[in-house]
Amino acid sequence: MALKDLLVAEATDYEFKSALETKKPKSWLKTVSAFANGRGGSFYIGVSDDGVPVGIADVQTTVEQISNLIKERISPIPEFHLDVQRVDDGRGIIVLHVPSGEITPYYYVGDGSTTAYVRIGNESNPATPQRLSELARRAKNISFDSMPTDYKKDDLSFTVFEAAIKKTTKKTPGHNFVRLNSKVRWKKMPDHRINQPDYADRAVFEAITNALMHREWSVIGSEVHVDMFDDRLEIYSPGGMYDGSLIQKRDIKFVPSVRRNPAIADVFDRLEFAERQGSGLKKIWEETSYLHGYTEEYEPKFLSSATAFHVILKNMNYLRTDLHSASTQDNSTIQATGQDTGQVTGHDAGHDAGHDELLKKLLEYCGLPRTRNEMQAYLGIASRAYFRKTVLDPLVNAKLLRMTIPDKPKSKKQMYVSTHDAERA
Repeated sequence: MALKDLLVAEATDYEFKSALETKKPKSWLKTVSAFANGRGGSFYIGVSDDGVPVGIADVQTTVEQISNLIKERISPIPEFHLDVQRVDDGRGIIVLHVPSGEITPYYYVGDGSTTAYVRIGNESNPATPQRLSELARRAKNISFDSMPTDYKKDDLSFTVFEAAIKKTTKKTPGHNFVRLNSKVRWKKMPDHRINQPDYADRAVFEAITNALMHREWSVIGSEVHVDMFDDRLEIYSPGGMYDGSLIQKRDIKFVPSVRRNPAIADVFDRLEFAERQGSGLKKIWEETSYLHGYTEEYEPKFLSSATAFHVILKNMNYLRTDLHSASTQDNSTIQATGQDTGQVTGHDAGHDAGHDELLKKLLEYCGLPRTRNEMQAYLGIASRAYFRKTVLDPLVNAKLLRMTIPDKPKSKKQMYVSTHDAERA
């Protein structure tokens, strides 16, 4: 990249100095530490803070001072390279390249202290205790999730673990929480129905999975949070970006996959909870963009700091009157009789209006595939026999609900989804 194109503003990967500070070298040596502890970076010495090349007169002396100060004040000594670019008046710009280090953490030693720094956005900040531990493990090529435990490998079985997980829930508990507390509205069209969920189901699943896979597990007293509001869904996980960058400053379509917890990621992959190629953030954005009525206003937001990562998904139906009025006007009540619905409510004639309203809400809720347990929980019905007799079987017989695995009606993976006939009921 041409120098004139690069010198726009200081960023995560590079910093400007109009002159080399030798009396108080900590002002720039802490960034050398941060570059080595992160993904690397470059100093442009002889460039003002606003990106204007001013040059250095005595280039040779400055180069020697840079080398000596790094060797004296940074421990261990990181790899670095020095290049010189000439400006029009014969003065020089010194480019100090510091690649990502292999024996982290790298400390600044001076002023009576020894401190490791990390890059957060365009600033170099002292590393937190958790970050220091992570840097120490990185030097040994050991991730937190692969550290030795008191358990013996021979006593563990992935097959048993997988069976227990899938018996407990098909999805993650957080995912089920969101599904049970969000709605799927619909809009009636001349010859079909458009389903409009509050959130893209796959986007929610990806966000929660990523939060669990990439969180900093060494942080004690914190956990992944899934918080639902009227207008949005927020998913928080401890630990910022693994390389110290700020996700809001990057293009999510081109963020490389760097897994903080490779052992956990492998388990999630074997459970079919995640994909190996690490396309989670892009997948969240794509799945949300596929929803009917999507505009940039509903674009997912990704925010990170040194200690936290947030995903914010906006409710696609919040304050939307077009879908609400269509649902209210065209589907106000399930007008059903025993003759044309196959005894939807289980009565021989006539219906209880409250029960009909519950069935209407259930069909709306089943715009996305739901398990029997999810439907029971949604309606607040404890008895499985009562639910099957008065709700599930009548709706399936009336072809208002259909099985996702019709060839195996008793399958443990069986789910139910509303049919297009449901909007006419």
